Amino acid sequence: MQLVMAQRLVRRLDDTTKQAYKPDAQLKAKLKAAIDSFPPGMDKPDIESINLYRAGTSTTNPFGYSGQLALREQLTMTPGVQDLLRGAAGGISTDKIQAQAVAEGMRTMLHDGVAKAIAGLTSIEEVYRVTG
Repeated sequence: MQLVMAQRLVRRLDDTTKQAYKPDAQLKAKLKAAIDSFPPGMDKPDIESINLYRAGTSTTNPFGYSGQLALREQLTMTPGVQDLLRGAAGGISTDKIQAQAVAEGMRTMLHDGVAKAIAGLTSIEEVYRVTG
């Protein structure tokens, strides 16, 4: 089995200073698009009931972050991805490869980041900063 792995580091929210908030309509729409694209088998949170977190401040931590955490994705050469690549004599886009891999269960860095932001480990701004 062959595997391609990528990761990006984001800043971890300081648990003692992070502040919960409800996303506005524009951010909810952006999050909904990301959540709707989660691979099969990944829990899809209810967009209406989620809280996100932003960095708070304190005298000991004026930036509200403490440490880092990795956003990861792993592309496994599944039979579907292999078939797609074998039939790519005329060329194929990375979007098609990613769509096939997600359909077969791949969790992208964006998926991983959104899940970690909803869990309160990092801010959604950090996720979008590093994933584009």
